[in-house]
Amino acid sequence: MATSTHTKVVIIESLDPDNPADFKSGSELLLYLEGLTEDNPHVIPAILRKVSSENEFRVELRELIRLAKETGEKPILHIETHGYDDASGIVFADGSSCLWSDLKPLLEELNEASKFNLLVCFASCFGAWSLGMIRPMEAAPCWGLIGPSESTDGAELFGAFRAFYRPLLVSGDADSGFEALTSWPLQEGYFLVQIAEDWFYKLIDGYLKMDCTKERINERAKSIHSRIPNKSISIEMIEQIGRNRTETIIDDYFEKFFMVNRIIENRERFSNGLREAKKNAKDFFETQGF
Repeated sequence: MATSTHTKVVIIESLDPDNPADFKSGSELLLYLEGLTEDNPHVIPAILRKVSSENEFRVELRELIRLAKETGEKPILHIETHGYDDASGIVFADGSSCLWSDLKPLLEELNEASKFNLLVCFASCFGAWSLGMIRPMEAAPCWGLIGPSESTDGAELFGAFRAFYRPLLVSGDADSGFEALTSWPLQEGYFLVQIAEDWFYKLIDGYLKMDCTKERINERAKSIHSRIPNKSISIEMIEQIGRNRTETIIDDYFEKFFMVNRIIENRERFSNGLREAKKNAKDFFETQGF
């Protein structure tokens, strides 16, 4: 798996300051992360930005994009808000909201500006459902995505993210941090930890199973063959062309998903992932009897 680099943790908190039931988990997390630096001066800094509305949230993201472009900063974006009950997005202190579909373009821009190193942590109910932002044949909005699958509370999330950030920031051990999150006991559901490279494999696997089975390729080949006036090419030859085309499609997925046209170094950085995806495709076709 290709790793990522981060220069700071940016906590954006939007919780009702007048509601004592709203545990200010972002503010508490900042204190915890600052405490890590006392014995570990190499730990990257953390900052807290409090916002009350979607508009203020967008302003903060725009500033992060500007800084990433101008100074090379590569933030971990930690978002402390409430989540919609229907899992469609996040809700801010003033009641305004941002759907995952509206958030994706901003995160994609920040991910590009930070050279595909953006790790986004949703400390909000149903944050895992933000995975819907990652779609086939589109650029990934982040390098990594974290969030709970169900309704939760600030205190519960605070404990989980403390367990996550310590190994990640102190020893640089992302795998231990991810393991701490996925094993953290939640009252409901689980923590999603999704890395772009792993999701790329899943997208390719889904494409193969949906469009590249022996039956599907044969159906398309017969349809194409029926429209050729002089039948100058056989169904078998058309099937072979279709199988050969798969490798080109995987290349196209790779180019778009990892922003290779915008971040040239990503071609080499994620090359192992591309090779693995092509190997999986080859193995899949063998299981189909081709």
